[in-house]
Amino acid sequence: MPKKTKSPKISPEELLESLRQAEAERSAEEQERYRAKVALEQKEYNQRRMLLMETVKFFRRLEKAAYDHGRQLADRKEWTDFLSCRTSPNPASPPELRECLFRWVFQQEALEKSSVSWTLAADERSPLTQDPGRKRKTRKDLRETFRNMGEIYLPTICEALSVLESIQANAGEGQLRMAEEVALVRDEVRKFISDSLDRMTFRIGSNITRDMETLDPVMSDFHFYADNVLAMYLWSFRPVPLAPDYNLLMKVINIAPLNLVLHRPSTLDLKDCLIRGLWQEFDHFSNMDPTHTVARRDPVPELLVAQETEWNERQEVRRNRLTALRKLREDYENEQRRKQAEAEALEAQKGGPSTGKDTTKAKQAVKRGKAPKQPSVPESVPAVITDETEVDIDVEFERQENDRFWDSLGSVSPKSLPLRPGYINLREYAIVGGVFKLARFDKLPQPVELRPDFIYTNVPVGLKLTEKGYRAFESEELIKIELQLPAHCHWWEAPTVCCWEPWEEGEQFIQLPSEVQQFHLKYDEIEARKATLLFAAPEHRQSRVLELKPKTVQDFSLVDVPVELRLHYLIRDHLLPRVPEGYRFRAELKRLFTILTERAERRKARDREQMARNGMLQKYDQFLTKSHHHHGGPSVALSEMRLPIDSDIDIGEDDNGTRPSGVSVVEVGPEGLQEMDEKLQQFSLAPSDGPRYLHAPVPLCPHLIVGCYDSAETAFVEQEMEALVQRMESPNAMLANDSNEQLCRMFSTFLTLLQYLREKEVPHFPPLPAVEDETAGHPPPTRPSDPGKQRKRRQFEIRTTKKYPLGLGERTRTLSGMSEAAVSLEEKKKRKRKKSLSSARAQQEHLEASQAVKKAPETELSSEETLALIEHEPGRWSTMPIRSQSYDPEQRLLTFYTDRLGVYGLAARKYSNIPFLHWDIRRHGRIANLTTVITISAKALRIVFYVTSHGYRVELQEHGARQSKETDEAPPTVLPTEGAFTLEELEKYLHRINVHVFPQVDTCFYVPGMESGSWPKHPSMETHNLRCLGVFCLTHNFQSCLWNRYANRRTSLVLCRELIEGRNEPEFVTVMITPLKSQHVEVEELCSDTLEDILLAFHPRPEVQSYNADCYGLLKDGLEEPSRKVLAKTPALLQWNVGQLLQKLRLLSYS
Repeated sequence: MPKKTKSPKISPEELLESLRQAEAERSAEEQERYRAKVALEQKEYNQRRMLLMETVKFFRRLEKAAYDHGRQLADRKEWTDFLSCRTSPNPASPPELRECLFRWVFQQEALEKSSVSWTLAADERSPLTQDPGRKRKTRKDLRETFRNMGEIYLPTICEALSVLESIQANAGEGQLRMAEEVALVRDEVRKFISDSLDRMTFRIGSNITRDMETLDPVMSDFHFYADNVLAMYLWSFRPVPLAPDYNLLMKVINIAPLNLVLHRPSTLDLKDCLIRGLWQEFDHFSNMDPTHTVARRDPVPELLVAQETEWNERQEVRRNRLTALRKLREDYENEQRRKQAEAEALEAQKGGPSTGKDTTKAKQAVKRGKAPKQPSVPESVPAVITDETEVDIDVEFERQENDRFWDSLGSVSPKSLPLRPGYINLREYAIVGGVFKLARFDKLPQPVELRPDFIYTNVPVGLKLTEKGYRAFESEELIKIELQLPAHCHWWEAPTVCCWEPWEEGEQFIQLPSEVQQFHLKYDEIEARKATLLFAAPEHRQSRVLELKPKTVQDFSLVDVPVELRLHYLIRDHLLPRVPEGYRFRAELKRLFTILTERAERRKARDREQMARNGMLQKYDQFLTKSHHHHGGPSVALSEMRLPIDSDIDIGEDDNGTRPSGVSVVEVGPEGLQEMDEKLQQFSLAPSDGPRYLHAPVPLCPHLIVGCYDSAETAFVEQEMEALVQRMESPNAMLANDSNEQLCRMFSTFLTLLQYLREKEVPHFPPLPAVEDETAGHPPPTRPSDPGKQRKRRQFEIRTTKKYPLGLGERTRTLSGMSEAAVSLEEKKKRKRKKSLSSARAQQEHLEASQAVKKAPETELSSEETLALIEHEPGRWSTMPIRSQSYDPEQRLLTFYTDRLGVYGLAARKYSNIPFLHWDIRRHGRIANLTTVITISAKALRIVFYVTSHGYRVELQEHGARQSKETDEAPPTVLPTEGAFTLEELEKYLHRINVHVFPQVDTCFYVPGMESGSWPKHPSMETHNLRCLGVFCLTHNFQSCLWNRYANRRTSLVLCRELIEGRNEPEFVTVMITPLKSQHVEVEELCSDTLEDILLAFHPRPEVQSYNADCYGLLKDGLEEPSRKVLAKTPALLQWNVGQLLQKLRLLSYS
């Protein structure tokens, strides 16, 4: 048996030192690895910028080709519309929209006036003729000819619907919200459509015998259907005597155009009523729901821009980590120095170093066989941080980036929406299949025929269509409705029936006080009445002010204006709107001074002429007087008896009696004086004592940003601005011709001064005068103690209130006061009132009445001031009126019970076919076809997109129908049969048939079954690389990868292979896509510690690959020569169309 070799004994100090050495070596190796990684990242960063720049340049060429193609199509459409005289209005221009609205109303009125009742032309004896060319004009024949009453209203309704779609599409494309005026016109167009349908209902319902079909001796109905637009059904009893119990026997109304059957409860009275069923494919209600839209988010940045931002953020994270480690090392060193100082102080207190007794005791213990204590694990010592120290920040940066991404989605999450139980969330659901409206109206009086052969009838005038609602409270009173779901839609699951609930019928409105309810119900009438009064313009809300893009102007000197500056537009658009009302320009002041000077000269001339005429008359009197006396002084000569001339008037005479030379006076008649008066009225120098407006002005002028050379030049405080105002209003500044340049040297100073003057403007409301009571026995009104502070009383007073801004009685006043007739009338009233107050009873009654009158305006004013319009939505889709519902998928029959008649919609879940189970991209047929096929397999259907340079075509097939179809059945139809869709038209068509495969920004919150932390993918990475896949639509075949849904957000996996015509298709390879690079890899599944998570490892295959920043460089480098030729000949429009569709589908995030 061999002897055991004894291992050398290692002391604890040596063991501790070896552990420290191993840790130092590990740290050194780790630092070397980090430095190599940082150097590689820096190298890849420099390469990535150049490679991405090349890809972006290629994308710009595709964008230019698509832009040129779109411009050609737009010009062609504009020219075609111009030739056909059907130019569509600009959806952002309210004047053009209102012009169309006026034209539609005019067309309808003209058609209504020209469509004379065909009953006047009815002739029951027309068949009794031997003339074969004479047409039959019996009532039956004419009813068949003129039965389509909707042709009068349908063309204008279709035009209005197309304009509404363009308005909503334009609002969806722009980044700014819809302008207030455009929204107002949109509501007016909606009202026009509603009024057109009501006029059609009124025209038919007012003559049941003429326009409605006879079902039986007591009932009539009317059918109208316009494909993909609307359907209308009217039902009513005929104007014949009815049995008392006939209304109880009427149980069911079959509304055939709507595929709807209404089961009437016993409490729903149909006698003397008109039932209307209306279906409209265009949904006028959903965009008024507050959950229909979410807050706008910034567009997804380009991958190149996102990489620059991420690189800077990585450097910031690295600096923060090193700073934290450096501080940790400093704290450690400070702690060590403190411990050493404490040890030295303790040793100094003991009187010197240790005597070595502890060492002797330890040696004796070893000799006795006691093992020494094992050395403790060395405590972790923070590393020394130098300028060359590197750290690993990938985990921290990805965590921060992930948190930042989900925080950015907080504005579109369900928490940001006003969700309430019992209401539909239109971000998760969509109203599909149109909107159904059931209404009951009071039956209109019918025309009375005087005689069967008499051509005139008695028609009531001034009738209105009055809706008569219904509300059930018990289960027996509920209305049962059976609805056959529209066949043009796909129904993956049972839809949810919902009813449009206006805000005035909701719970929030019911809980308000009755005064507030009446205020909101009559708010439109109140505003309409205020609009007719002077100074009653509605208050502009800041939220409704149109957001304009600010204009940036570099500051300049007012003495030396730059030549390139467009001064005319700057003054017109930015300076004139900012000038306060009380200030004028020097040219206006000079013109005003000239007019006033001319008026003064004319007035002086008239005065002197009158004095001269008076002198002539006096001399004439003297001549007549002295000519009759024989004794006295010399008589007046006849030569002096003449009209005065200019020398007599001396209009140019100055103070010394001398007349300046070259001065002439032109005679001005009354017409000239009137013209000067009209000119003078344009200049209102005196401040107005009355209120100019009820609400403070809202700054509607465009925003202007002035870039200053010196910030101190425009940093004026309020005191300095006030000094500028005083200097501007001083007499010296008014007389100086160059005071403008002396006052403000820089343009920014002048702009700041205008803004200061605008802010000083406040509405001026004169105080109400004290009410003078003329009754006897009342004490006189007390006067203020300080008469100097009392305001000078004007010649007339007008009592103005908020309700009556013109004064009590709403009578306009002139500057000259009330007329003489009005004054005399007032005096008569006062005398009568004084006579009636002679008795004590009359005095008491008048006192009570005056107190009531005093209190009434105060309460009215206080109530009007406290009541304010509550900001609210027009209405919401609610499920509370629906008591129960059931669905038969075989017959597509939906049955539900409701407690009211109203507007109903079918809410279907949007994303029932997301995530996608599988997708495939490849060319269709031969290369010469220039067609790419994108196939998507979802939970319930298979959808195929055929993409060409002209647009998109689509083929849909449900999985159940494909499995059960027979072999001889025709293949599914590819739509459209002629032409192609644009991307917008394709999305609209799919939404119309209830196929939602285009994810939105908030789809991730409503899609179940996705792995947490793996979706949605990095936005810039996904958008950029999907466009790259679209470039190789004819050279490669791409498919979804199973491991993609388990990879993290910054990693996407795609299967790829190159297709060469005439060769066998190779095997798929896996492409890994990250924001930093793209490469071919092999995926390995790893087991997690808990065996619940799926971990993936990626091994590059081949191991040595050149660096590629995206799929464009990776796939282009691996192309063979035939594929390079195909890529060079691939149309740019085809690559663009494929890339746009892939970005819409977001295949990397939802597969």
